[in-house]
This record gives sequence, structure tokens and C-alpha cells, in this order.
Amino acid sequence: MKRLLLFFTVLSLTSISFSQNLQVFETFDEFQTAVTNNCSNTELTFEGFDNGVLQNLCNVPVLPDPNQQCFSSNEFEAGFSIQGLSQTNLAVLEQGLWGGIPINAVGPNSISETVLTNFNPSVNAVSFSTWEFVEGLGYTHQVEVYGESDQLLGSYTIDSSSRGLYGFHVISDEPITRIETKSNSEFFSTAGVFIGGLYFGASNCTTPILIPDPIFEQLLISLGYDDTLDGAVAKENIDTVTTLDISSLDISDLKGIEAFTALENFTSANNLLTTLDLSNNINLDQVFVNNNGQLTTLNLKNGNNRSSNTVMTLSTLDATNNANLQCIQVDNVTDAQNNPNWEKDASAVYSEDCALTLSTNPIDVSSLISIYPNPVKDVLTIDYLKTINSVEVYSLEGKLVFKNNEQNTSISLNSLASGIYLLKINTDLGQVVKKIIKE
Repeated sequence: MKRLLLFFTVLSLTSISFSQNLQVFETFDEFQTAVTNNCSNTELTFEGFDNGVLQNLCNVPVLPDPNQQCFSSNEFEAGFSIQGLSQTNLAVLEQGLWGGIPINAVGPNSISETVLTNFNPSVNAVSFSTWEFVEGLGYTHQVEVYGESDQLLGSYTIDSSSRGLYGFHVISDEPITRIETKSNSEFFSTAGVFIGGLYFGASNCTTPILIPDPIFEQLLISLGYDDTLDGAVAKENIDTVTTLDISSLDISDLKGIEAFTALENFTSANNLLTTLDLSNNINLDQVFVNNNGQLTTLNLKNGNNRSSNTVMTLSTLDATNNANLQCIQVDNVTDAQNNPNWEKDASAVYSEDCALTLSTNPIDVSSLISIYPNPVKDVLTIDYLKTINSVEVYSLEGKLVFKNNEQNTSISLNSLASGIYLLKINTDLGQVVKKIIKE
């Protein structure tokens, strides 16, 4: 059962929250190297979900399970189990069965069901591939990593709009007890997020902090916090640093700044940053990020800059002369606006959710559109006062079954078979997806 699978680089992986004891790698090779270099016990167990009686519906709520119908109990490696959060039956996809999936995979037979992969005993390293039966609709799925006492170590969003395999590879200083995967789509009545090619194990691991910008790392070396230009720094070398000035160095990527958890005074003027996330630096008192002409977003939402706190930790902010800075994410907009020691350009706004503020809100567009009749037998009317660029209809399996590039408010669907479909309306204000029933 020990055979190597093809792993894919994670595409559009966004960290929502994370522990400094957690490190996610872009490729399986990087993950494997990190296990070798940073774990005293490097043994990994592989489960490929092969050698079983593979079929579409497994009808088993937990794998492995003594009463499972798709696999005999001895086909699974010890140390893990997979189940739906609501004890939903699991589906088993054989390699090539749906959408050309190139591996055997297990997932839910339910809308957006959360699937738990439990590890007993706990592990420090996990790698697997995820696959979601979604294509072209811009959906995402979620991967959450949990430790002991149900502590959330990290939450990540993966863009699954191109339907393919996405590798997820993680090492933690702390024990990992389970990983949850779920689709963020509410429209699909069947396939959720499937996983395959599971590696798990290792122990006594340490996770170095990745510093991808060589200029930033060279500065850390010159300050005595690092000794080798290798793209990483030991966490224990930087987690007590209270003051850091990186001004005028042409730094473009500050990944790794989140590990400076004791940081109180931070200055980054005249650099090439496009985004800056200081949400994990909870002890910040003074922040000077002026004169960064390419900076578009700044995240200061660290839980300690609202007046309801006993003390507003972040007392001083200079975010001026940033021509492209559109949004500054904070704990409380009113408190930010009322702080006389916080300065920004008039073109930038404070927000508690910059992603929502800067996006074209699909809920707002949806409120301007009505469709009727629904259910529809033949002609569907789209009532919208502005411009409709195109209309697309997808099956629940994500297959495009109808497209109209003309600016019509009425479309004929008489060629479609009866069933439930997804209607995607592309407008001048953004996209709207609505569920329709064809009689």
C-alpha cells in the first residue's frame, strides 16, 4: 500500500487564521524536506484508498469501520478515520470516475458537508490532495486544522473554481488531532470536497518561519536574528523582538512578520509592499507604514485596537502618502476614525472586512435581479434595470449546458431536461448565481 502519488501545488491558498506553530507548504517536495529536516521522527504513513471494492456510493458513515461495505477493514492503515460531521454517508470516487479525477478519493454525499479526518494518536505532519466537483463558478473550499482541546490551529481557503487537485501539506509544532474539509458552495446537491493520497505521521517537529523575501531575510541576518540566507528563520530567534525598522529596503513581501508576536514598534516606509497583514501582531503600539506607493491593503485587525478594550494597544498609526491604499482593516471603524493619532490618506477607508468592502458584493447585485417564473417550463425572464452581459446555465455537476452572450432579458430553456440548474448572470456590477427548476 506504500506507493507514491502525484501531488499538486496549492492554487490560491488564503490563510484566514493560523497558529505560529503551523506551517503550510506549497508542494509535497517542500513538505517532505521539512519533515526530514525538522522532525526527530520522520516516519509518514500513506493511505491511497485503493485495494478496496471501489464504487460511487460507499454508504458507510465512517472509514475505516469494521462494518464498512466498500473496503475490508484490513485495507486501511491504522491511526486515522474519516467521517461526515453529521454522519453523512461517504462517497468513494475511483480514479477517473468523475471529471477525470486522477486518484482514488473519499468525500461526502451531501451539500457542503464537513468531513473530519481524525488522527489517533495525534500527528505533527499531514499531506493530502483535495478535489471538488466544481468548475467555472468561482467557488472555494475550506481546510481547517485542529489540535488538542479542539484548538483551531489554522483555517485556509482554497480556490477550487478550476476543478482539479490541490495539494495541502502542513507541519505543526503542536499535535494535530483532526483536519476538516468542506465546500463553501451552497448550490451543489451532491459532490462536496474529496480527499485522497493521505500522508500522516511524524513527531517532535519544529516549524521554521518562512521568509521568502531575500532582502527581508538579509536584514534579519544583519540584525543577528538569522545566520543563513535560506528562506527561513527560527521562531525562537524573533518571537521576542519588540522593535523593527525595515524602511527604504525595497522589500516586496513581508511574509513571516506574523511570527514577530512581541512586536510593539514597527516601521516600514518606502518599500514595495502591495499588502501588509499585521493582524497577528497583537502587541503593536506604534505602526509607521507611510510612503509605500504600491500598498493596496493593510490589516490591523488584531483584537486590540478598539476602545472597548481596557487599553487600546495600537496608539499611533501613520499610513499616509500611500496613493494606492484602498482599505485598512481594523477591529472597530468608529474607534479608528476617532483616534487622533491615527493618520491615513482620504482615499483609504477603514473597514472591519476589507475583502467585503473592496469586492463587488454579490448579495447587493442579487437584490437588484429577479427571475420568473421559477419553476420554468420554457421562457425565463430576468428582471434587471442595468446591463446583462451574458447568461450561463450549469448542471448541478458543474457542466455548462446553456450560454447566451446577448443582452437579453428573456431566454428560452425548452431544450433543457427537467431538473435543477444553476443560473449565472454576468452583469455590469458583477456575477449572480441563482438556482432554477426546469419543469
